[in-house]
Amino acid sequence: MQNAQLKIDGEDARPLRVLFIDNIANNAYLNAKALRRHGVEVDVYVGGYYHIMACPEWEEGGFTHFAGTHNQPDWTRTADLNYTRPDWVIQMREPFGLRYLLAKTEGRQLAARFWWKIGNLDREIDCSNGGAGKAVRSGLVGGYKFARKGMAAVRKLQRLFKLCARVGFRLITQGRLRAERKPVAPVPVPVAAGIDTPPVAVVDLAGPNALRDIESTAPAYRDAIKTLMSRYDIVQVYGAGGRLPLIAGTPFLAFEHGTLRSLPFEPSYMGQLTYLTYTRAKHAFITNADVLGSAQRLELPSYSFIPHPVNEDSLHETPESQALRQSLCQELDTDFIVFHPSRQHWEPEVRSPNWEKGNDIFIRGFARFVKEVNPRASAVMVDWGLSVPASRALLEELGVADRVRWIQPVPNALMCRYIAATDLLADQFWLGSFGSTAPKAWGCGKPAMFYLNEEQHRWCFPVLPPVLNVRTPEDVFESLRRLHQDPQYMRDVSQESQRWYQAHHSNELITQKLLDVYRDQAQT
Repeated sequence: MQNAQLKIDGEDARPLRVLFIDNIANNAYLNAKALRRHGVEVDVYVGGYYHIMACPEWEEGGFTHFAGTHNQPDWTRTADLNYTRPDWVIQMREPFGLRYLLAKTEGRQLAARFWWKIGNLDREIDCSNGGAGKAVRSGLVGGYKFARKGMAAVRKLQRLFKLCARVGFRLITQGRLRAERKPVAPVPVPVAAGIDTPPVAVVDLAGPNALRDIESTAPAYRDAIKTLMSRYDIVQVYGAGGRLPLIAGTPFLAFEHGTLRSLPFEPSYMGQLTYLTYTRAKHAFITNADVLGSAQRLELPSYSFIPHPVNEDSLHETPESQALRQSLCQELDTDFIVFHPSRQHWEPEVRSPNWEKGNDIFIRGFARFVKEVNPRASAVMVDWGLSVPASRALLEELGVADRVRWIQPVPNALMCRYIAATDLLADQFWLGSFGSTAPKAWGCGKPAMFYLNEEQHRWCFPVLPPVLNVRTPEDVFESLRRLHQDPQYMRDVSQESQRWYQAHHSNELITQKLLDVYRDQAQT
């Protein structure tokens, strides 16, 4: 694939300029990374959303444990990070991130550098420990770090000055924006009809209203957003992130990752914003086959399927993964390891499509496999999700708790190391769809076991993936038994998995699908 150049009447060919907004599950970062390798100039604006899976560090860092919390990771205190985020990933609050992007796109290097430092310092303070005195203590900790490294006292004062400037600027800016906002009468907000909802839902007049929020934006703020949007050939939002281009009235594309399952049919603020984002997007990229019905009910003007992006740099066996397997085999006295990294959430009486993973289905099938076929079989499961206590209790009840090793959520590089170190991956067992976890296994040449609704996926892929398609504990048991007792079958599935990934799910294919739409949109 050649570098992406854009030719406009009266201009020389130049690289395509793209702005991504929001970064749930690092989809924006991974797409940007792949596009930039083909010469596209992509900026990713994340805003003040700091969850670990919205940080490039989670994809690229070589660490095993991170400091802070899932929602506020402290990368400044994370050992063995081995990664410095690039200047095209802007994860900072709106006053700082937007000013940085305006300065960067105008070529004002000193101003861009200033806002980059201030915005990232603001994020570091937000993600550090502390209560009311968090900002002060963060400044002192920063000073201590400089002193410990032998930095001059002037550098410590500079950091404290930046902190003061950051606090003062935030107060002034937020006060000005509040003063500029004018109250607007509440209006009904449309939602999609057809899923047990009326054609129009009237939101509580005292509550938040997405359309009112967008239409009541101060003119100066709207003009600044419009100016920024105009400096890119393509604006693409992720999830329900359409607020900024909607404010500016700028054409944009949308990237779905489960967003359309129920959100656009809810009369909440996020539901309203999701509805507005996708019904007003010029084109929507859909990554989950099961939301096709939602796209049709919403009457989206244009949409197409695209696979979830995967960080392919980690999809291979390494000496570290070989050492990890040896360690697991010794620790668990095992010769057959299943990796089940899915979030623990299962409620047999409810089975909500927004959360359900069907972990209990896997646990019951695995327990039978251990008892009837291979007492030395083992599983690695991740300690996250609301149903962890229930899963632990079920394992105890079935008498196989000692065959499971629980680990904390791990970053991408370490997750891929576990995939390469184990015999197969077990994903989710109720929804009938898959995200980016199973493709990581296929890319590593490992079988993936989960429930796939094949009819839902025929519009997405010319050839369905070689999934071990299971839906019940009995299905899980039978698949595990066959893999364990038939080594040739295991090798055949593994090889076919890797071939299918390269042909139907690779980053090259994803990048080409993006560029095909971008070229069409940029010329219209």
